[in-house]
Formats: sequence, C-alpha cells, structure tokens
Amino acid sequence: MNSLKRKSYWTNNGHYILLDIGWQNNLRTYLPFVHIDVKPDGKVWIQHDGTDLDIAQVLIQRGIPAQYIVLGFKAPTIRPFIDDFAVA
Repeated sequence: MNSLKRKSYWTNNGHYILLDIGWQNNLRTYLPFVHIDVKPDGKVWIQHDGTDLDIAQVLIQRGIPAQYIVLGFKAPTIRPFIDDFAVA
C-alpha cells in the first residue's frame, strides 16, 4: 500500500505546518517539511525548514523584512551571529 498524503495545518494561533502523513508499504509516515509560527509581536518564527527552497529567503522575497524573521531551528546561542535576522 503506497498512500501518502500531503497535509497542511493552521490554527487561529498562527501555527502553520506542511507535512506528508500517511502509509507507505505498511509503514507509518510523518514527514514535516515546514513549520512556521507567527507570534503576536508579528515576528515569523521558522521552526523547521526541511525544504531546498530556503523558506527565510522566500519570505524576504515576498516582503517580510529579515529583522522580523527568527530562525527558530538555529540554537539561541547562534542566532545573534546570523546577520540581518531577528534573534527572538
């Protein structure tokens, strides 16, 4: 059985996730590709970017300034050294 379905979820709380979930050869699959949170302060936290698109750059190209984007998948001790992006 090879049924794999792409799902995207969002809530009223600003949480967005794109994942593949389903079954492949009798094995359960749960593969998150992107997880983004939009916080009440307007900052966009990229919690996971499992794509080859570089989601942060896509968001910048779509008009979100880098200083409003937090690379949440990077350690808090590393974020201050990443130019242009928000620390938290």
